[in-house]
Amino acid sequence: MDEKCYMKYNKIVPEVIVGLGEHTEYYQDLKSIKKLHIDLEDWLGDDLMKCHPAYIVTENLKNGLQSHKFNGFQFDDIEVTKGEHFEDNFQLDISLPKFYWMKITGKKDDDDLYISPDKFLFLLQM
Repeated sequence: MDEKCYMKYNKIVPEVIVGLGEHTEYYQDLKSIKKLHIDLEDWLGDDLMKCHPAYIVTENLKNGLQSHKFNGFQFDDIEVTKGEHFEDNFQLDISLPKFYWMKITGKKDDDDLYISPDKFLFLLQM
């Protein structure tokens, strides 16, 4: 009897940022975004962030995922602005990187990244 082989995944818990910007545009169903704008009040230096329902990555992480040929996502441009209190909150001595919207398209047991029914992000265990 053949046993189906299941892929093993790790749950990823990204930094949560607050602030979908006023230029964010939704599709008519209001459940999905067609244009993403984030208004940063701070950035702690993480390469992966979440602003429900969107995932945001730095250019560094985007390039790493693409060069290692991971799948289950696609990238799109986003508008990023600094919020009213950004300059007071931001403590790092580096410039802000370029950010991208990472749209998760993967399916469990088929792709490297997927979103579970309870809205958690999972990455294939290497």
